[in-house]
Amino acid sequence: MSAEAQARYRILLSTLLFEREAAGGDLPESDEAKFVGLLDEVWWQLTGAEQDEVERELEHEKALTAPETLGIVDCTVSEGTSALPRQAA
Repeated sequence: MSAEAQARYRILLSTLLFEREAAGGDLPESDEAKFVGLLDEVWWQLTGAEQDEVERELEHEKALTAPETLGIVDCTVSEGTSALPRQAA
């Protein structure tokens, strides 16, 4: 069960961070509270050693980086043409 709990904790945390980012950096308090409640519940299913392991793994995880812009531009297209709506800048 504890390996499952560790995996569930990581998935919940990743989902929270993804949802938060998708919402522009902040989630409504009620949504955030649901995640925090689930994270807390799963956290206490772990042994102390498992909690330490999860914390160590999270410490060493690097944040994904992406370019500030994608290097594409929107183009005007006419109906019936085969022009793409976005092209490389």
